[in-house]
Formats: sequence, structure tokens, C-alpha cells
Amino acid sequence: MSFSFKIGFFSFLLLAVHLQHCNQTTHATKEEHIEVSVDSTNAITSVDTEAFEANSNVTRTVLITHCGSCHQSTLPTQKAGAIAVFDLDKNDAWHEDLLEEHLEGIGNRLLNKSDITEAQKEAIATFIEAKAKQLEHEP
Repeated sequence: MSFSFKIGFFSFLLLAVHLQHCNQTTHATKEEHIEVSVDSTNAITSVDTEAFEANSNVTRTVLITHCGSCHQSTLPTQKAGAIAVFDLDKNDAWHEDLLEEHLEGIGNRLLNKSDITEAQKEAIATFIEAKAKQLEHEP
């Protein structure tokens, strides 16, 4: 199964769970009209950036636990090849040098671990998907 298919399928499952939750927790007794005046371009960018950074931080935290011995340049156990892919000691910039094939490796290594919570897995999958989209739009 290809990586893109896995991400697409996982995204579909997340959407289905979210919609089911919304249907169960939202009860409208009458229709209300609410006007909102917001610069939607800035609002979407701001929310997307905040969500991306939050998911990046969750992914980095889980990676430190499972991959940090090789991917942290400050540790004596670090490996040059691993640091070339990503360095978790770069903090918020840890993902800047990632390529699409690296994303697949991260997904394969983390999403099947039993000690990672479902919330963490969702954040990781969302980060991977967002980073892949970001890479598609880079020159």
C-alpha cells in the first residue's frame, strides 16, 4: 500500500470520526443566522500555522523518545546519517530539511508503536500530511 494512500485513508478516517463526534454532540433546536466578519485568509493561515506547529511539537516529542539517540546531535550516540535526515535538537526547525521519503519513514516507524497514544498518532499523521503538502508547494 503506498504512503499517499495510507495518509489519504487515515485522513478519511479522522474526518469520519470527527463528523460522527460532531453529530453526536451538536444539537440545534432552531436555525440561527450568525454573521462573521473576519479576514478569512489570515484566519486560516494563522490556524493552519498554529495547528502545524502543535502537531510538529507532538511529533518531535514522540521522535525524541523513539529515535532521539540517533537523531539528536548533542548526544554521543548520534549518527551522522540520521542527523542528515533530521536533527531533533534544532527544536522548532527540526523538520526543515525533511523530504517526502523521510515522512514515509517517520510514519512507518511511529504509527505502529503500541506505546504511542491515539491522540499522538493523529497529531503525527496530521503533521506528516501537512508537511507533505508543504513540500509539494516548495520550488
